[in-house]
Amino acid sequence: MSNFLAELRRRNVFRIAAAYLVVGWLLIQISALLETSLGLPDWFDAVVIGFLTVGFPVAVLLAWAFEMTPDGMQKTAPLAGEAAPRPLAGPDYLIIGLLVLVVGIAGYQITTRPADVVAIRDDPDAAQLGDTGSQDDITAEASIAVLPFADFSPAGDQQYFSDGIAEELLNALAQFPGLRVAARTSAFSFRGDDVDLRAVGEALNVAHVLEGSVRRSGDQLRVTAQLIRVSDGFHLWSQTYERTMTDVFAIQDEIVRELSRVLQVRLGVGGGEGRVGATGLNPQAYEQYLRGLSLWGDREDDTNRLNAYLAFKRATEYDPDFADAWAALGMAISRSDAATVGRRTTAEASREAFEALEHAVQLNPETARVHAALSAYYNSLQPDIDRATIHARRAMEIAPNAAFANYALADVLASRGEIDEAGRALDRAISMDPLNPTIRRVGASLLGMYGRGENMLTGPDHCQGQTSYLVCLQAQLRAAIHAENSAAIAFILDEMAGLELTPDEQVLHVPPGFENLAEFNTALTAFFVGGDEALAARFTRFVIESPTLSFQRAQALARAGLLDQALDVLIAAYHREWDPDITWHLTEGAYEFPESLRRHPRFHEYWALPGMPEHAAVRRANGQSAGLPLPIEGAE
Repeated sequence: MSNFLAELRRRNVFRIAAAYLVVGWLLIQISALLETSLGLPDWFDAVVIGFLTVGFPVAVLLAWAFEMTPDGMQKTAPLAGEAAPRPLAGPDYLIIGLLVLVVGIAGYQITTRPADVVAIRDDPDAAQLGDTGSQDDITAEASIAVLPFADFSPAGDQQYFSDGIAEELLNALAQFPGLRVAARTSAFSFRGDDVDLRAVGEALNVAHVLEGSVRRSGDQLRVTAQLIRVSDGFHLWSQTYERTMTDVFAIQDEIVRELSRVLQVRLGVGGGEGRVGATGLNPQAYEQYLRGLSLWGDREDDTNRLNAYLAFKRATEYDPDFADAWAALGMAISRSDAATVGRRTTAEASREAFEALEHAVQLNPETARVHAALSAYYNSLQPDIDRATIHARRAMEIAPNAAFANYALADVLASRGEIDEAGRALDRAISMDPLNPTIRRVGASLLGMYGRGENMLTGPDHCQGQTSYLVCLQAQLRAAIHAENSAAIAFILDEMAGLELTPDEQVLHVPPGFENLAEFNTALTAFFVGGDEALAARFTRFVIESPTLSFQRAQALARAGLLDQALDVLIAAYHREWDPDITWHLTEGAYEFPESLRRHPRFHEYWALPGMPEHAAVRRANGQSAGLPLPIEGAE
């Protein structure tokens, strides 16, 4: 054996092999950098590794068979006579050791590079956040915004499709452990050719953006995507894909896989999944789904909300096995008034929402949006606080860095009376979607009703960007009244007095018997927190004569002393609709159910209805007893 090793040394095999591996290792590093920075195909570095692997035994054989001489390359001459090869010396052992080390390093890098991503993907605990997805574990560098993709189609009529592709990529990235992803509403507010990426980074607090374009012509697709560092505009990765419409998921998968690899190498985050499970989907179904997503993104307009619902419904008709379409359909129904989605009663809408969401979760139980929608369903349409909590936390486990998951969790936690945790979840949702006025408005109202002065909105700035500025102000007035925040009430009433309503808005927002919006809202304020007694009396008459079934009307009737009428409305409202507005009446403030109602025997019957005892128990366990039943008068 020692003679063989000495012969290898004599023929310079060790030196050639070591030199080959060192140079090969350097070439592998260079190929990986070139692939990332120049947007080369993902097989580029694999081809380089393949050539180097095949070339290694060739180089070793050539080193054994030939040697360099003053006369050029010659066959290695055998030893003359019986001369034995010189024994190995210290330098020879050093070369052998370095050779083994280089082989080990190169082999480790080659075999573990793809496995790094797989390990994170397969291990649910690897680089995961806690149950509430704390943003403290996410560095500012590990953050990204997906901007709306430009529509380069010949007719310029595919913007909804381009937006949908970008949103699907955003949703996939939101499942990357440790990566903070700006939500759609905020990211899509930056649209156009002259977007300042530095401004995007500052507004959304992200270090990277993914932007791109889509060109669709008939059945042909051309999708370009590029990852850019906002600090200096450097392109970290870019790629162009040309496929048919039936391969749209393959394109998304490739983009997600490439981003996972790039982000894992550069930021230490990755492991997100693409859309592999959706391959083979009906293209018409997917097109309707993307159309619905685009419309739902601007759902403050009820026409868009209805058309989004119709698009999602058509998608499920084209492909009954499309889980995301069923989830979106259920979400649209559970987050909308029954009339808005063309349903006569909330009970009818509730049944349709439940059927859609149950179908979606059966098709794909690992979809974060369907769990978020189910949490809203059990918190808004069908009272079951335990199921609402389970689904909200499951959505967080799947997509801890998604604004919608944190928002859904905040909603459920508020219903449970876990206000501090609800506030933290809401803060995370706002940090991921800082330009979303709905989250800010609803969140501030939600916490404002618990007397959180720092969360109370005292000005109209928080309502800017709303499709209906008036609706936003009304929500803020409601929160201000409940918290009995006189400064906020005065400011918002003054702001409302300066609004000019269209005839349609006048009919919608000013009930009969009131001359204008200012008079009606002043009467509402007087009824709940005191003021003009004549206006308060007019508001009482309005409440008594109103045909609506809502917790708001039941509470107002109770305050007016009409307990039986209030309970009729309350119980009828439960059977026809479950309304998260009940939370308003379970907190200390102007909207709390009055003691006279809470001691009434029928109020106890109401709290014995399915789902209600569990809700009361959870709130009491969390130190929230306001608005809950009190001992019946005269009962021991």
